[in-house]
Amino acid sequence: MSDPDSRSGPTLTDIISSYPILQALASQVSTIDLFHLGLTCKTHFSFILGSRSVFSKLSSQCLCDGHGLRDRQELQGLYKLSRWAYVWGNDRKIHQDEEIEIRLFNRRCDHQDTLPCCKCGINVCEECRYYPRVPPDRSVRRPHLNDSWQVENIMCLCPQCDTKTEEEITGKFLSELCDCDVLKRWVCSKCRVEERSWTRDYFDKHTQFEGGGGDDEYLTKVMHDHQHERSVSTPRRVDLAGESVCKSDSVKFWCICGEAVPNETVPRCTWCKRRHRPEDEWWDEWEEIGRWMPLFDNVSCLS
Repeated sequence: MSDPDSRSGPTLTDIISSYPILQALASQVSTIDLFHLGLTCKTHFSFILGSRSVFSKLSSQCLCDGHGLRDRQELQGLYKLSRWAYVWGNDRKIHQDEEIEIRLFNRRCDHQDTLPCCKCGINVCEECRYYPRVPPDRSVRRPHLNDSWQVENIMCLCPQCDTKTEEEITGKFLSELCDCDVLKRWVCSKCRVEERSWTRDYFDKHTQFEGGGGDDEYLTKVMHDHQHERSVSTPRRVDLAGESVCKSDSVKFWCICGEAVPNETVPRCTWCKRRHRPEDEWWDEWEEIGRWMPLFDNVSCLS
């Protein structure tokens, strides 16, 4: 009698041991599913997760997992409704205030037509990436410019940390200076949550509001904030008009390492870590922004 094991077909382990077959499998699952498959046993781990370059190559072919669209439809995560929806400063308005087209069309995840998240590299489709579904005014499309003149989404680093950060991001972007655009930015919801949490943590621990200046006002970098009555835990934005705002409405910045920051330090974006233009040029940038970052008549989020 023949051995039953000799008649059995190849196992899953046998199948994924062939790299071409593993590639074909990766193209039919999400990155999370592929990751979990790699955790099922040591052998699978060696094939899928044993090499960072191999996993990166495989995950670049994976499908979008649909989490972003699902959160939006179920009003969870970044789209969660707040009972304080009408309070000034809340960045999530109630669902019923959105254009009817946003709630009726594009209700399915486009699993295959994807681009990698700019933070983690996981493939995300148009419906699952995070961006305002209703196009904002041009003034809020850049992370550091807005018409309320509040300090937001910037950090100031000491010379040592600034040099280290510049080395880390060298070669990763086409533009040396920050060119982040809220509408064009391709980021997954998970990374956007982590990004927002990091920025708020930075402002909590490494900035201080100084309503009346003080003797130590210039021991570390100071930037002026029009909306000085907002709480320390809320990100604030910078004065764009300079002389039009009272000089006592200021925010002190310290480096992430705790060191003081020279006043001539150029702020960096907390999204991409690239430098902005010097803040004394932000008003000019505000004036120029309409020419190189226009509002579109036919943007994808309205289709």
